[in-house]
Amino acid sequence: MKEINRLDDITGQKILIVDDAPENIDILSEALLKYKRLIATNGEKALKIAFGENKPDLILLDIEMPGMDGFEVCRKLKANEKTKNIPVIFLTVRSDRKDIIKGFLLGAQDYITKPFDIEELISRVNTHLELKLSREKLESVNQYLEEQVALRTRELNNANEKLEKAMRELEVLDVSKTEFLQMLSHEIRTPLNGILSSLDFIKDSILSDEMHEFFEILEESTKRLEKFSYQALEITNLRTKGAEALKNADINLRLLIDSCSEELSEELTNKKIELDVKHPSDEPLMKGDSEFIKKAFRILIGNAVKHSPYNEVIKVEGSIQAESIEYKIIDKGKGFAKKVLDNDLNPMILEEKHIDQNVGLDLHFVKLVMNAHSGKIKIGNNESGGAFVRLEFPISTS
Repeated sequence: MKEINRLDDITGQKILIVDDAPENIDILSEALLKYKRLIATNGEKALKIAFGENKPDLILLDIEMPGMDGFEVCRKLKANEKTKNIPVIFLTVRSDRKDIIKGFLLGAQDYITKPFDIEELISRVNTHLELKLSREKLESVNQYLEEQVALRTRELNNANEKLEKAMRELEVLDVSKTEFLQMLSHEIRTPLNGILSSLDFIKDSILSDEMHEFFEILEESTKRLEKFSYQALEITNLRTKGAEALKNADINLRLLIDSCSEELSEELTNKKIELDVKHPSDEPLMKGDSEFIKKAFRILIGNAVKHSPYNEVIKVEGSIQAESIEYKIIDKGKGFAKKVLDNDLNPMILEEKHIDQNVGLDLHFVKLVMNAHSGKIKIGNNESGGAFVRLEFPISTS
Protein backbone atom coordinates (compact mmCIF):
# COMPACT_ATOMS: atom_id res chain seq x y z
CA MET A 1 0.00 0.00 0.00
CA LYS A 2 1.43 3.38 -1.01
CA GLU A 3 2.44 5.82 1.74
CA ILE A 4 0.02 8.76 1.92
CA ASN A 5 1.68 12.15 1.58
CA ARG A 6 -0.19 14.54 3.88
CA LEU A 7 1.24 17.56 2.02
CA ASP A 8 -0.65 16.57 -1.12
CA ASP A 9 -3.84 18.05 0.39
CA ILE A 10 -4.64 21.41 -1.24
CA THR A 11 -8.36 21.76 -0.48
CA GLY A 12 -8.59 21.17 3.26
CA GLN A 13 -11.29 18.57 2.62
CA LYS A 14 -10.82 15.07 4.01
CA ILE A 15 -11.82 11.80 2.37
CA LEU A 16 -11.97 8.57 4.35
CA ILE A 17 -11.08 5.54 2.17
CA VAL A 18 -12.37 2.28 3.62
CA ASP A 19 -11.20 -0.85 1.82
CA ASP A 20 -9.47 -4.06 2.88
CA ALA A 21 -7.53 -4.32 -0.40
CA PRO A 22 -4.19 -2.36 -0.36
CA GLU A 23 -4.12 -2.07 -4.13
CA ASN A 24 -7.54 -0.32 -4.14
CA ILE A 25 -6.36 2.08 -1.45
CA ASP A 26 -3.29 2.92 -3.54
CA ILE A 27 -5.41 3.59 -6.64
CA LEU A 28 -7.88 5.77 -4.77
CA SER A 29 -5.16 7.69 -2.94
CA GLU A 30 -3.32 8.42 -6.17
CA ALA A 31 -6.51 9.61 -7.84
CA LEU A 32 -7.44 11.91 -4.95
CA LEU A 33 -4.09 13.63 -4.36
CA LYS A 34 -5.62 17.08 -3.96
CA TYR A 35 -7.55 15.93 -0.89
CA LYS A 36 -6.40 14.87 2.53
CA ARG A 37 -6.84 11.07 2.67
CA LEU A 38 -7.73 9.07 5.75
CA ILE A 39 -7.31 5.27 5.55
CA ALA A 40 -9.23 2.43 7.23
CA THR A 41 -8.90 -1.25 6.27
CA ASN A 42 -11.99 -2.47 8.10
CA GLY A 43 -15.34 -1.25 9.39
CA GLU A 44 -14.30 -0.86 13.03
CA LYS A 45 -11.39 1.45 12.17
CA ALA A 46 -13.62 3.40 9.78
CA LEU A 47 -16.15 4.13 12.54
CA LYS A 48 -13.43 5.08 15.01
CA ILE A 49 -12.06 7.66 12.58
CA ALA A 50 -15.48 8.96 11.57
CA PHE A 51 -16.61 9.35 15.21
CA GLY A 52 -13.35 11.02 16.21
CA GLU A 53 -12.21 14.62 16.07
CA ASN A 54 -10.77 14.26 12.55
CA LYS A 55 -14.15 13.76 10.94
CA PRO A 56 -14.07 13.24 7.13
CA ASP A 57 -16.01 15.26 4.57
CA LEU A 58 -16.77 12.19 2.42
CA ILE A 59 -16.42 8.42 2.82
CA LEU A 60 -15.54 5.94 0.08
CA LEU A 61 -16.81 2.68 1.58
CA ASP A 62 -16.15 -0.84 0.33
CA ILE A 63 -19.15 -3.12 0.81
CA GLU A 64 -17.43 -6.49 1.06
CA MET A 65 -15.04 -6.49 4.01
CA PRO A 66 -14.24 -9.13 6.63
CA GLY A 67 -16.10 -8.68 9.91
CA MET A 68 -18.32 -5.64 9.66
CA ASP A 69 -19.36 -5.10 6.03
CA GLY A 70 -19.99 -1.79 4.34
CA PHE A 71 -23.78 -1.94 4.80
CA GLU A 72 -23.41 -2.20 8.59
CA VAL A 73 -20.84 0.60 8.68
CA CYS A 74 -23.19 2.83 6.66
CA ARG A 75 -26.11 2.02 8.98
CA LYS A 76 -24.09 3.02 12.05
CA LEU A 77 -22.84 6.20 10.38
CA LYS A 78 -26.32 7.33 9.43
CA ALA A 79 -27.65 6.49 12.90
CA ASN A 80 -25.15 8.81 14.56
CA GLU A 81 -25.99 12.52 14.79
CA LYS A 82 -22.34 13.46 14.30
CA THR A 83 -21.83 11.54 11.06
CA LYS A 84 -25.29 11.21 9.51
CA ASN A 85 -24.73 14.02 7.00
CA ILE A 86 -21.36 12.77 5.72
CA PRO A 87 -21.88 11.62 2.11
CA VAL A 88 -21.12 7.91 1.59
CA ILE A 89 -20.15 6.45 -1.78
CA PHE A 90 -20.18 2.67 -1.88
CA LEU A 91 -17.36 0.83 -3.64
CA THR A 92 -18.60 -2.49 -4.91
CA VAL A 93 -18.09 -5.22 -7.44
CA ARG A 94 -21.75 -6.01 -7.10
CA SER A 95 -24.16 -4.82 -9.77
CA ASP A 96 -27.21 -6.55 -8.34
CA ARG A 97 -30.16 -4.15 -8.20
CA LYS A 98 -31.16 -5.28 -4.72
CA ASP A 99 -27.73 -4.49 -3.30
CA ILE A 100 -27.75 -1.06 -4.88
CA ILE A 101 -31.23 -0.28 -3.55
CA LYS A 102 -30.23 -1.55 -0.11
CA GLY A 103 -27.28 0.86 -0.09
CA PHE A 104 -29.51 3.84 -0.96
CA LEU A 105 -32.08 2.81 1.66
CA LEU A 106 -29.31 2.82 4.27
CA GLY A 107 -28.52 6.43 3.34
CA ALA A 108 -25.65 6.18 0.86
CA GLN A 109 -25.44 8.99 -1.68
CA ASP A 110 -23.90 7.07 -4.57
CA TYR A 111 -22.00 3.90 -5.59
CA ILE A 112 -19.02 3.18 -7.85
CA THR A 113 -18.33 -0.24 -9.29
CA LYS A 114 -14.97 -1.90 -9.32
CA PRO A 115 -12.69 -1.77 -11.23
CA PHE A 116 -12.65 2.03 -10.95
CA ASP A 117 -12.93 4.49 -13.80
CA ILE A 118 -10.68 7.22 -12.38
CA GLU A 119 -12.36 10.12 -14.19
CA GLU A 120 -15.80 8.92 -13.10
CA LEU A 121 -14.53 8.46 -9.55
CA ILE A 122 -13.06 11.97 -9.36
CA SER A 123 -16.19 13.50 -10.94
CA ARG A 124 -18.52 11.85 -8.45
CA VAL A 125 -16.33 12.69 -5.47
CA ASN A 126 -16.13 16.34 -6.55
CA THR A 127 -19.89 16.49 -7.11
CA HIS A 128 -20.78 15.10 -3.68
CA LEU A 129 -18.23 17.30 -1.93
CA GLU A 130 -19.68 20.35 -3.67
CA LEU A 131 -23.19 19.25 -2.72
CA LYS A 132 -22.10 18.76 0.87
CA LEU A 133 -20.47 22.19 0.92
CA SER A 134 -23.61 23.76 -0.56
CA ARG A 135 -25.79 22.01 2.03
CA GLU A 136 -23.54 23.23 4.83
CA LYS A 137 -23.65 26.79 3.48
CA LEU A 138 -27.42 26.56 3.22
CA GLU A 139 -27.67 25.22 6.75
CA SER A 140 -25.38 28.01 7.92
CA VAL A 141 -27.56 30.60 6.20
CA ASN A 142 -30.71 28.99 7.63
CA GLN A 143 -29.19 28.95 11.08
CA TYR A 144 -28.19 32.60 10.72
CA LEU A 145 -31.69 33.49 9.54
CA GLU A 146 -33.27 31.56 12.38
CA GLU A 147 -31.00 33.36 14.84
CA GLN A 148 -31.92 36.70 13.27
CA VAL A 149 -35.62 35.83 13.36
CA ALA A 150 -35.28 34.79 17.00
CA LEU A 151 -33.39 38.00 17.75
CA ARG A 152 -35.97 40.17 15.95
CA THR A 153 -38.76 38.25 17.65
CA ARG A 154 -37.22 38.95 21.04
CA GLU A 155 -36.77 42.60 20.09
CA LEU A 156 -40.38 42.82 18.89
CA ASN A 157 -41.63 41.10 22.02
CA ASN A 158 -39.64 43.55 24.13
CA ALA A 159 -40.93 46.46 22.07
CA ASN A 160 -44.50 45.15 22.36
CA GLU A 161 -44.12 44.78 26.10
CA LYS A 162 -42.84 48.35 26.35
CA LEU A 163 -45.64 49.54 24.07
CA GLU A 164 -48.27 47.72 26.10
CA LYS A 165 -46.82 49.19 29.27
CA ALA A 166 -46.85 52.65 27.71
CA MET A 167 -50.44 52.13 26.54
CA ARG A 168 -51.49 51.09 30.03
CA GLU A 169 -49.76 54.14 31.45
CA LEU A 170 -51.48 56.34 28.84
CA GLU A 171 -54.85 54.84 29.72
CA VAL A 172 -54.22 55.63 33.37
CA LEU A 173 -53.14 59.15 32.40
CA ASP A 174 -56.24 59.59 30.20
CA VAL A 175 -58.49 58.53 33.05
CA SER A 176 -56.62 60.81 35.43
CA LYS A 177 -56.78 63.67 32.94
CA THR A 178 -60.51 63.22 32.39
CA GLU A 179 -61.18 63.03 36.09
CA PHE A 180 -59.01 66.09 36.68
CA LEU A 181 -60.80 68.11 33.97
CA GLN A 182 -64.19 67.05 35.28
CA MET A 183 -63.16 68.14 38.73
CA LEU A 184 -61.62 71.36 37.39
CA SER A 185 -64.71 72.12 35.32
CA HIS A 186 -66.96 71.53 38.32
CA GLU A 187 -64.75 73.62 40.58
CA ILE A 188 -64.74 76.45 38.03
CA ARG A 189 -68.45 76.34 37.22
CA THR A 190 -69.62 76.33 40.82
CA PRO A 191 -68.04 79.68 41.78
CA LEU A 192 -68.78 81.07 38.31
CA ASN A 193 -72.48 80.40 38.76
CA GLY A 194 -72.30 82.27 42.04
CA ILE A 195 -70.44 85.15 40.42
CA LEU A 196 -72.91 85.40 37.52
CA SER A 197 -75.90 85.35 39.86
CA SER A 198 -74.32 88.03 42.02
CA LEU A 199 -73.50 90.14 38.96
CA ASP A 200 -77.13 90.07 37.81
CA PHE A 201 -78.28 91.21 41.23
CA ILE A 202 -75.66 93.94 41.61
CA LYS A 203 -75.99 95.21 38.03
CA ASP A 204 -79.68 95.98 38.49
CA SER A 205 -78.89 98.16 41.51
CA ILE A 206 -76.13 100.22 39.87
CA LEU A 207 -77.16 103.55 38.40
CA SER A 208 -73.82 104.74 37.01
CA ASP A 209 -73.37 104.09 33.26
CA GLU A 210 -69.62 103.76 33.81
CA MET A 211 -70.11 101.07 36.43
CA HIS A 212 -72.61 99.30 34.13
CA GLU A 213 -69.92 99.20 31.47
CA PHE A 214 -67.40 97.67 33.89
CA PHE A 215 -69.94 95.11 35.01
CA GLU A 216 -70.69 94.16 31.40
CA ILE A 217 -66.97 93.52 30.82
CA LEU A 218 -66.81 91.46 33.98
CA GLU A 219 -69.93 89.54 33.01
CA GLU A 220 -68.63 88.83 29.50
CA SER A 221 -65.27 87.61 30.83
CA THR A 222 -67.00 85.36 33.33
CA LYS A 223 -69.27 83.88 30.67
CA ARG A 224 -66.27 83.21 28.42
CA LEU A 225 -64.52 81.43 31.27
CA GLU A 226 -67.64 79.37 31.90
CA LYS A 227 -67.88 78.49 28.20
CA PHE A 228 -64.23 77.47 28.16
CA SER A 229 -64.66 75.14 31.14
CA TYR A 230 -67.63 73.40 29.50
CA GLN A 231 -65.91 73.17 26.13
CA ALA A 232 -62.65 71.81 27.58
CA LEU A 233 -64.57 69.03 29.28
CA GLU A 234 -66.53 68.18 26.10
CA ILE A 235 -63.34 68.13 24.02
CA THR A 236 -61.69 65.81 26.51
CA ASN A 237 -64.74 63.56 26.43
CA LEU A 238 -64.71 63.39 22.62
CA ARG A 239 -60.94 62.87 22.40
CA THR A 240 -60.94 60.01 24.91
CA LYS A 241 -64.22 58.29 23.99
CA GLY A 242 -64.90 59.32 20.38
CA ALA A 243 -68.15 57.83 19.12
CA GLU A 244 -68.75 56.22 22.53
CA ALA A 245 -69.40 59.70 23.94
CA LEU A 246 -72.44 60.16 21.67
CA LYS A 247 -76.10 59.69 22.58
CA ASN A 248 -77.31 58.67 19.16
CA ALA A 249 -80.86 59.23 17.95
CA ASP A 250 -82.65 60.33 14.75
CA ILE A 251 -81.83 63.97 13.92
CA ASN A 252 -83.86 66.42 11.84
CA LEU A 253 -81.18 68.81 10.62
CA ARG A 254 -83.79 71.27 9.31
CA LEU A 255 -85.31 71.76 12.77
CA LEU A 256 -81.90 71.74 14.44
CA ILE A 257 -80.45 74.52 12.23
CA ASP A 258 -83.64 76.58 12.48
CA SER A 259 -83.32 76.33 16.26
CA CYS A 260 -79.74 77.65 16.03
CA SER A 261 -81.01 80.58 13.95
CA GLU A 262 -83.56 81.48 16.62
CA GLU A 263 -80.91 81.34 19.36
CA LEU A 264 -78.68 83.69 17.33
CA SER A 265 -81.49 86.08 16.41
CA GLU A 266 -80.23 88.83 18.74
CA GLU A 267 -76.71 88.78 17.26
CA LEU A 268 -78.16 88.75 13.75
CA THR A 269 -80.45 91.67 14.51
CA ASN A 270 -77.70 93.74 16.16
CA LYS A 271 -75.51 93.50 13.03
CA LYS A 272 -78.46 93.61 10.62
CA ILE A 273 -77.33 90.35 9.06
CA GLU A 274 -79.65 88.14 7.08
CA LEU A 275 -79.30 84.39 7.54
CA ASP A 276 -80.24 82.74 4.25
CA VAL A 277 -80.85 79.04 4.97
CA LYS A 278 -81.63 76.58 2.17
CA HIS A 279 -82.36 73.02 3.23
CA PRO A 280 -82.37 70.00 0.91
CA SER A 281 -85.76 69.14 -0.53
CA ASP A 282 -85.48 65.63 0.89
CA GLU A 283 -84.84 64.86 4.52
CA PRO A 284 -82.80 61.64 4.68
CA LEU A 285 -82.37 59.91 8.00
CA MET A 286 -79.40 61.06 10.04
CA LYS A 287 -78.36 59.48 13.30
CA GLY A 288 -76.17 61.21 15.84
CA ASP A 289 -76.00 63.19 19.03
CA SER A 290 -78.32 66.16 18.51
CA GLU A 291 -76.74 68.16 21.35
CA PHE A 292 -73.23 67.92 19.88
CA ILE A 293 -74.43 68.55 16.30
CA LYS A 294 -76.42 71.60 17.41
CA LYS A 295 -73.41 73.02 19.26
CA ALA A 296 -71.29 72.53 16.15
CA PHE A 297 -73.74 74.45 13.93
CA ARG A 298 -74.22 77.16 16.54
CA ILE A 299 -70.45 77.66 16.79
CA LEU A 300 -70.00 77.89 13.02
CA ILE A 301 -72.98 80.15 12.36
CA GLY A 302 -72.08 82.25 15.42
CA ASN A 303 -68.51 82.69 14.18
CA ALA A 304 -69.79 83.66 10.74
CA VAL A 305 -72.05 86.30 12.35
CA LYS A 306 -69.25 87.59 14.57
CA HIS A 307 -66.81 88.07 11.69
CA SER A 308 -69.20 89.31 9.00
CA PRO A 309 -69.60 93.02 8.29
CA TYR A 310 -72.88 94.75 9.09
CA ASN A 311 -75.77 94.48 6.60
CA GLU A 312 -74.44 91.31 4.99
CA VAL A 313 -75.92 87.91 4.16
CA ILE A 314 -74.70 84.63 5.61
CA LYS A 315 -75.67 81.57 3.58
CA VAL A 316 -76.33 78.10 4.95
CA GLU A 317 -76.74 75.75 1.99
CA GLY A 318 -77.80 72.12 2.42
CA SER A 319 -77.59 69.43 -0.26
CA ILE A 320 -77.89 65.67 -0.65
CA GLN A 321 -74.94 63.85 -2.20
CA ALA A 322 -74.60 60.16 -3.11
CA GLU A 323 -73.62 59.04 0.39
CA SER A 324 -73.73 62.17 2.51
CA ILE A 325 -75.70 65.20 3.65
CA GLU A 326 -73.71 68.40 3.17
CA TYR A 327 -74.16 71.82 4.74
CA LYS A 328 -72.02 74.77 3.75
CA ILE A 329 -71.85 77.98 5.80
CA ILE A 330 -70.62 80.96 3.77
CA ASP A 331 -69.81 84.42 5.10
CA LYS A 332 -68.32 87.62 3.67
CA GLY A 333 -65.80 88.38 6.39
CA LYS A 334 -62.00 88.58 6.13
CA GLY A 335 -61.56 84.83 5.77
CA PHE A 336 -59.31 82.38 7.54
CA ALA A 337 -55.66 83.23 8.11
CA LYS A 338 -53.15 80.98 6.33
CA LYS A 339 -51.86 79.44 9.55
CA VAL A 340 -55.42 78.49 10.47
CA LEU A 341 -55.91 76.76 7.11
CA ASP A 342 -52.57 74.97 7.49
CA ASN A 343 -53.19 73.81 11.06
CA ASP A 344 -55.81 71.14 10.24
CA LEU A 345 -58.14 72.51 12.94
CA ASN A 346 -55.83 71.55 15.78
CA PRO A 347 -56.06 73.57 18.99
CA MET A 348 -53.53 75.65 20.88
CA ILE A 349 -52.46 78.15 18.24
CA LEU A 350 -53.14 81.84 18.56
CA GLU A 351 -55.35 82.37 15.55
CA GLU A 352 -55.89 85.66 13.80
CA LYS A 353 -58.89 87.95 13.75
CA HIS A 354 -61.32 85.72 11.91
CA ILE A 355 -61.75 83.56 14.95
CA ASP A 356 -61.26 86.25 17.53
CA GLN A 357 -57.65 85.46 18.47
CA ASN A 358 -58.76 82.51 20.59
CA VAL A 359 -56.89 79.21 20.85
CA GLY A 360 -58.93 77.43 18.21
CA LEU A 361 -61.00 75.32 20.60
CA ASP A 362 -64.27 76.12 18.77
CA LEU A 363 -63.19 74.70 15.41
CA HIS A 364 -61.30 71.86 17.07
CA PHE A 365 -64.46 70.95 18.96
CA VAL A 366 -66.44 70.89 15.68
CA LYS A 367 -63.79 68.68 14.09
CA LEU A 368 -64.01 66.19 16.98
CA VAL A 369 -67.81 66.16 16.71
CA MET A 370 -67.57 65.38 12.98
CA ASN A 371 -64.95 62.67 13.57
CA ALA A 372 -67.16 61.03 16.20
CA HIS A 373 -70.03 60.99 13.67
CA SER A 374 -67.77 59.59 10.88
CA GLY A 375 -68.22 62.90 9.09
CA LYS A 376 -65.87 65.46 7.56
CA ILE A 377 -65.22 69.18 7.95
CA LYS A 378 -63.48 71.41 5.45
CA ILE A 379 -62.67 75.09 5.84
CA GLY A 380 -61.50 77.55 3.22
CA ASN A 381 -61.73 81.02 1.76
CA ASN A 382 -63.97 82.02 -1.12
CA GLU A 383 -62.47 83.51 -4.26
CA SER A 384 -64.87 86.46 -3.99
CA GLY A 385 -63.98 87.04 -0.33
CA GLY A 386 -65.09 85.62 2.97
CA ALA A 387 -64.81 82.12 4.35
CA PHE A 388 -66.71 78.85 4.15
CA VAL A 389 -67.07 75.78 6.31
CA ARG A 390 -68.47 72.59 4.79
CA LEU A 391 -69.81 69.73 6.90
CA GLU A 392 -70.42 66.27 5.45
CA PHE A 393 -72.58 63.80 7.41
CA PRO A 394 -72.95 60.17 6.35
CA ILE A 395 -76.50 59.21 5.44
CA SER A 396 -77.86 56.61 7.83
CA THR A 397 -79.05 53.40 6.16
CA SER A 398 -80.75 51.94 9.25
